[in-house]
Amino acid sequence: MKLPSGFEPIAIPSGDPPGAPSGAAADARPVAAVLDPELFMAARCGKIERLSELLSPIEGDSLLHVVAACGDGDEHLHRAKMISGINNRLLIAHNNKGDTPLHCAAAAGNANMVACLLDVAVAAEAAGGETSVKEFVGMRNKRGETALHQAVRAAS
Repeated sequence: MKLPSGFEPIAIPSGDPPGAPSGAAADARPVAAVLDPELFMAARCGKIERLSELLSPIEGDSLLHVVAACGDGDEHLHRAKMISGINNRLLIAHNNKGDTPLHCAAAAGNANMVACLLDVAVAAEAAGGETSVKEFVGMRNKRGETALHQAVRAAS
């Protein structure tokens, strides 16, 4: 795929980075992520309609899962709000491990992202969303864990 001028391809690492946790902490959140180039370019170029189509539930991590796990700086928070604004059902989407984006943010120790996702969930509930904040926070993955379990593991 040829990229427009001014754009450079990004490399998404596979395997564990140096100093990655081992044991149960390593199982909490996979480091590798596969990001579809078309999805990446739609997000990067601001093609909202195409992005909405591509963000419909997919197998594995959604773009919101990836953003939630990758950082909690201002840019990541802005992207998370943008993505959930386009398709707020992604807040409650489960990946192959049953994790929601909140699980992913908590497992990565991204406290600002956790707060951002909670704020988005509060706003979605206030706007008549299907899922209450209480249900959102209490969602469990395939291991029976909530995001709180992930946060405690990340902090230890």
